[in-house]
Amino acid sequence: MDLRLVVIVLASLCAVSLASPAKANRKQVLEEAFNDRATVEAIIDCFITVSKCNTEQKKIRERALATMHNLGVCPDHMCTKEERKEMTRAMELLREKHFDLWTRLIAAMIGIDLASLGA
Repeated sequence: MDLRLVVIVLASLCAVSLASPAKANRKQVLEEAFNDRATVEAIIDCFITVSKCNTEQKKIRERALATMHNLGVCPDHMCTKEERKEMTRAMELLREKHFDLWTRLIAAMIGIDLASLGA
């Protein structure tokens, strides 16, 4: 799978947390969202079907899947131009703050279960 698609998928992590704050606070909310490892890990586990998704995680997953089906671009009816920019930043944050989760997701996207390899 194209890594660009993975970038957009993971960037969807910010979608729910960014739905309500004012624009001035969106960047801060996004940055803080990636400080909570448990939340990030739960969303990734949901996405790669390791665990069941809660309601908010389902919304993230739906947006991510729609993005993948739309050749790596979040559909206009699901994302604004600003949200697309935020997705790029979210991807950077995931790689910077939780590289192991980034690796796990990429592996899952190409069909490798790192847990089964003892990683």
